[in-house]
Amino acid sequence: MGLLFGSPLLRAIGLTLRWDDNSTNESGFKIERSTDGTTYATLAWVGANLTAYTDSKVGPGITYWYRVQAYDSRGASGFSNTVSVTTPSVPGRVAIFTARSVTGKLAVRPLILGFAVSGTGKSILLRGIGPGLKTFTGSPLLADPFLDFYAGPTLLAHNDNWGGTSTLSYLFQRYGAFPLESTSKDAALKMSVTVRSYTAAVNGGDAGIAQAELYDTDSSSTPTGRFSRLSALAQVGTGSGVLTAGMVIKGDKGVRVLMRAIGPSLTGVTGVLQNPVLSLYRSGVLVQRNDNWGGSSTLTSAFTQTGASSLSPTSKDSAMTATLLPGVYSATIAGVYSSVGAARLELYTLP
Repeated sequence: MGLLFGSPLLRAIGLTLRWDDNSTNESGFKIERSTDGTTYATLAWVGANLTAYTDSKVGPGITYWYRVQAYDSRGASGFSNTVSVTTPSVPGRVAIFTARSVTGKLAVRPLILGFAVSGTGKSILLRGIGPGLKTFTGSPLLADPFLDFYAGPTLLAHNDNWGGTSTLSYLFQRYGAFPLESTSKDAALKMSVTVRSYTAAVNGGDAGIAQAELYDTDSSSTPTGRFSRLSALAQVGTGSGVLTAGMVIKGDKGVRVLMRAIGPSLTGVTGVLQNPVLSLYRSGVLVQRNDNWGGSSTLTSAFTQTGASSLSPTSKDSAMTATLLPGVYSATIAGVYSSVGAARLELYTLP
C-alpha cells in the first residue's frame, strides 16, 4: 500500500506540540505520548491540516515524550521524530491549615489561628465553622460562630454568618473546602494579605467545638507568597476536645517542617497545659509522636533556622521535625494523664 503523504516534523514549545504538515491528503494526525521514552499510548486524534496540539493532562516534574503520524483511510505515515519535554516541578507548600477545639464566650478561651505570609502577598479564604461540622462529629458544636481577622491589634475584618454568596461558594468548591448550607450560621471571609503576620479568632456567644480554617486561594499553582509560620492557640480538653490541626500539602515535593506543642512555655496565658503530647498523622495513620522535646541539638538548630522561640532543655513542651510529602495530615495536642489547659500548636517551614 503506497502512502501519498510524508511524515510530520514535530517540535514542542512548552507543552504545545507543533509539526510541519508534509502531507497533502491526510484525514488527520494521531499524537502519541510516553512517560518512559519507550512505551507510547495514543494521546489524541486531530483533524486534517491542523499543526498544533496542547497537552493539558500533565503533572509537575515529569518528562514526556511525543510523536505524531499522519493517517487516512488507506494507512498511516511513519512517525515523526520524537521530542521530550520536562514539566516544571511545583515546590511543596502548606495550602490548607485548620484547627479544631472547644471555643466560645462560655468556654475557657477562644480558638486563635495565627499565620505569617512570606515572599509576596496572596489571596486567602478564612472560615469559622460550627454548625457545618455536624456531619463530622456528634459532639456539641458552637451554634453561631463569628470570625475576627487581625493584623497585630488592628481588626481588619469581621464576619458573622457567611450569607450563602456565590463568590464564597465558588471558592469553597475550587480550593477544597467542604460545602456549607446557604443559611448556616458559619462564618467566612475572602481577603488579600501582604507580607506580615496575622491572627484570626473564632468565637461565639455560647460554647462548643468549632474549626478555624485557612486556605491559600492564589490562582497560580506556584504562588510566590507562602505561609511560613502557622499556629493554633486553644484550650486543650479530652476526647473530642483535644486540639486538632489539619494540613494539606500541595505540589510535587515535600515540605520540611518544625512542629511544636507549647504548653508550659506559653507566656501571657493563664491555665497552661503543663505536659502536652504532640502526635502527627498522615491519612489517619500515626507518623510520629513526641512527649518532652528533650533539649535536642537538632531541634535547637531548627528553632534558630525558623525564628521560633527558644525553650528550656528541661521543659515539657514537645517538638519534632518532619518532611511532609504532598497529601493530607493532622496533628493533635493532648495532655498527659488527660490533663487540660491552654496550648499552642506551631508549624514552621524549614529552609
